[in-house]
Amino acid sequence: MDYHIRKRGKSNAPCRDCEFRELGCHSDCRKSKMEEYGYYGYPEFKADMEAVRTEWVSDLEQRDMILAVRKKRFRA
Repeated sequence: MDYHIRKRGKSNAPCRDCEFRELGCHSDCRKSKMEEYGYYGYPEFKADMEAVRTEWVSDLEQRDMILAVRKKRFRA
């Protein structure tokens, strides 16, 4: 599932090659507090990816419902 989310969001975490990276920095990301990075650190990235994931899951649920109706129609 994570593969599809990354492909769907088309983005890597801002932690990749980060010079401020240290153990446990996700909860207190320095990039989120710095203007030169556009205040875009891991917490913002995580929120964006969660929004993409929520949209993707709702799309899948709708497709499953449509498929179930079609299967039911053809069986009758």
